[in-house]
Amino acid sequence: SLFFVLSGFVLTISAQKLDTSFFSFFRYSIQRAFRIIPLLLFIYVVSFFTQRYIYHLYSTHPVMQGWFEVFWQDPRSLKQYLVLVPQAWSLGVELPVSLFIPFLSEIMKRKSVYLFLFTYISIQSLSLNRFLLDFLLGIFLFYQQKNARRFWKHRTTIQKAGILSFGILLYTSEFFILDKATALLNFIFCDVKGLGCFFILLCCINSQRIQHFLSKKTLLSIGKISYGLYLSQFVF
Repeated sequence: SLFFVLSGFVLTISAQKLDTSFFSFFRYSIQRAFRIIPLLLFIYVVSFFTQRYIYHLYSTHPVMQGWFEVFWQDPRSLKQYLVLVPQAWSLGVELPVSLFIPFLSEIMKRKSVYLFLFTYISIQSLSLNRFLLDFLLGIFLFYQQKNARRFWKHRTTIQKAGILSFGILLYTSEFFILDKATALLNFIFCDVKGLGCFFILLCCINSQRIQHFLSKKTLLSIGKISYGLYLSQFVF
């Protein structure tokens, strides 16, 4: 959810650089595809050879054994080959939605309430992917930055800490709230974790202390390779 909310925010920045021509949108689409697909294919190849020739030579930690037995069983079909990189499911959501970000951002700029309402009804009634709402939260936060800064400026330290705590509470709700309560929250908000990410990101982009911490060279370096780390975690 954090990945999707953050993607909605960041991709809206890229969308602001586009004009209304088809070539501009085509270039944006190609850039998104080349940002995601080449490294993904490379990790699939590495995962295949690791599973085939290295995985069986070493014992797996008991905590992770169950995961590997499910996802790294001997592939016998295309579907089993695809789960060699199980976290790639999120890219199946991110890539298609990212192509619509320029259009969604334009609608959000003018009719944010109607866009949220239409998306919410569509998710509940047509079973659209609930993570679409996470992208919209990121887009909405981008366009509300001035209002967000104004809101943040007039909050006390305790109130700011409360907002951050509330975001963390929602994001981690599935770990300490009963399943039925979590299901109810997800039904009401579509993705309660995404709503929690919205408040966490709200704090991150407005807090100078958090900004200073996130600007450290080590964290910036990790950020540049985070996509590769995300894809290759099973291999490592």
